[in-house]
Amino acid sequence: MKKGTIAVALLLLGFACLYYQQAALIPLPKFMLDIGPAAFPKILAVLLGVLSLALLGIGLFGRDKRPLELPKLRAWLVMGLAVGYMYILDAAGFMAAGMIMLFLMMCLLRPDSRRRTWATIAAMSLAIPAILYFVFNSLLKVGLPRGWLETLL
Repeated sequence: MKKGTIAVALLLLGFACLYYQQAALIPLPKFMLDIGPAAFPKILAVLLGVLSLALLGIGLFGRDKRPLELPKLRAWLVMGLAVGYMYILDAAGFMAAGMIMLFLMMCLLRPDSRRRTWATIAAMSLAIPAILYFVFNSLLKVGLPRGWLETLL
């Protein structure tokens, strides 16, 4: 029995349940009868739940003799940034939250060789969310969260 594997499996299972619950809150448009916008997130949540149950089974009944390797600090920071992004998305909006998230992720995950300069990271952090917002909001007509910053625009 591996305590670390079991803990990660239970964490992922809880996240899958929370994700499914949030996907169930997506309203079904009036013109759709069977498959709506919540179908794909629900499929992902169920898949994550099944895989986390498989990981739980490996943790409980597996006989792997390899030592448990704890994730590095960088991995924990990435998970913390993802959770933080999830919490500020509605209040700050897609553009502001995306810009902050991308900037911090690129700074955190940049290789030690430091190929990317600060100017490149800042430019990409500004451009990528703006392009995605334009594509989804204007071309695909998919509403993204509008926070306090986007109401000013």
